[in-house]
Amino acid sequence: MAEGVSFADPASCSLSEAVALGGECWLNRKATCVAIANSEAGSRLGQAACWRVRLGDGVEVLYSVLRDAVVGDGCVIGPYAQLRLAAELGADCRVATSWRSNRAHLAAGCKVNHLSYIGDTELGSGGQCGGRHAHRPTTDGVRKNRTVIGAAARTGANSVLSPRSSLGRM
Repeated sequence: MAEGVSFADPASCSLSEAVALGGECWLNRKATCVAIANSEAGSRLGQAACWRVRLGDGVEVLYSVLRDAVVGDGCVIGPYAQLRLAAELGADCRVATSWRSNRAHLAAGCKVNHLSYIGDTELGSGGQCGGRHAHRPTTDGVRKNRTVIGAAARTGANSVLSPRSSLGRM
């Protein structure tokens, strides 16, 4: 707290020794953090659980779970989102309610709406995925195949992309 970190209820939060929070960070009640690095000015964690996560400046995480993820500056995550297994968000991404990610890479300015699953997917800068969206990777017996959505591409609600799909400008 001497470094400018504020807590809504310090007794309800759980922080490991490997947590490095920068100035003006705010943690809500029941925030759990293990091995967060590089969370700088203005980040807000609201009842989030974070393990081995790198947060950028001005990130807001609401009622969500982040594990083994990298989150760029200015991202807004949740509520009830789940980033795991090497998920990576570029700067200024928006991830909505009940979103789930698995080894996905979202470039700067992407937006993924509610009730979506993004697995083994590359989403180009400014790309948007409509609600109830699914990218389902499959394996050829040796490796998983990624779905690639190019810059500024948009998909509609209730869409499912097949494995090895490519959409938009690369």
